[in-house]
Amino acid sequence: MNLLPASDLAELLEERPGPCVSIYLPTVPAAVRRPQGPIRLRHLLGQAGARLAAEGLDGAAIGDLLGPLEDLLHDSSFWNTREEGTALFRAPGFTRAFHLPAAFPERCTVGDHFFLKPLLPLAAGDDRFYVLALSENEVRLLEATCLEVGRPVVRDLPTSLSAALGEQKTAQNLQYHTASSTRAGGRPAVYHGQGVGEEAVKEELHRYLRRVEAAVRRFLAGRKAPLVLAGAEPLVSIYREISGYANLAGRVISGNSERLSDEELRDRAWQILEPAFQEPRRRAAERFGDLTGTRQVSSDVTEILPAALHGRVGTLFLACDADLWGRLDPLEKIEIHPAPETGDEDLLNAAAVFSLRRGGTVYGVDRGEVPGGAALAAIYRY
Repeated sequence: MNLLPASDLAELLEERPGPCVSIYLPTVPAAVRRPQGPIRLRHLLGQAGARLAAEGLDGAAIGDLLGPLEDLLHDSSFWNTREEGTALFRAPGFTRAFHLPAAFPERCTVGDHFFLKPLLPLAAGDDRFYVLALSENEVRLLEATCLEVGRPVVRDLPTSLSAALGEQKTAQNLQYHTASSTRAGGRPAVYHGQGVGEEAVKEELHRYLRRVEAAVRRFLAGRKAPLVLAGAEPLVSIYREISGYANLAGRVISGNSERLSDEELRDRAWQILEPAFQEPRRRAAERFGDLTGTRQVSSDVTEILPAALHGRVGTLFLACDADLWGRLDPLEKIEIHPAPETGDEDLLNAAAVFSLRRGGTVYGVDRGEVPGGAALAAIYRY
């Protein structure tokens, strides 16, 4: 899983001596990735060098600062990634590089702090979930977010009924199949075999799923992310009966899970879980609306930036698909410009950085999702 961990975001938020260089670029299809990645990075490094020179750095200082990023131009292994985007950060004594599941547009910034706005949708850190896909022939436990999905290593997880029970199977000649329909409920299970009763089959399924549940329980011990079941009856109902996991989702992905790819299972699970994951943001937007007209909320960047700097912003919404150019001087006077000028920064990014440094909650969303209709909206702590 390659979403940005909270620890990495915290490291990028630390105040450090500048200048701070942030570079974003998309990856490209594997057939052309290796030549295209370095070409794009070289172009962006050229932009960074020009901006550093405009700020008065000499050639040697620029070379020292950008050198670790220039080394990536010749590192073929660095470009061997399946992720959609790359983010690079460089300041004196600090270098970080991330491959992430977002197709970042090319961008280079130089400032007193890193440009983190494109990372905000990837750094929420609270939308991880699991999917357990069950069938007689296959067991998959997936770890996912709305953007990614992977298969973690789960010790002693059976791969199938036969692998779990081996010679303990009671129905050697049993042919058992469940509905392939994805409609809720599907068709009832069908059993064929000589002398094999339905109760014996169900007992076999219980023994199979108890072994699955034991492995999953050990893996999920201490975790709180929701778990969505995928599969046909009676497998999902039996598993629900024996599972002790507290955050088992109420709805399931019904039908034959073998017919769904990891990505399809992720997407269907996200449809089930998204309302719950978005509930804190929805409540915050509703609170902003309730407080509109009072001094507890604002959509004015000239008010929000100083408030964020002093830790007054408890919740901030900002549009990741918009820029607001200007500068905040040491006396906290704010200038806003229609187009970037020398020394300007994106004030939306500055508001996010200041808020996050002081423990605020920041939601990076599309502009149409910012309450109040502006590019940013803040709820104050006091």
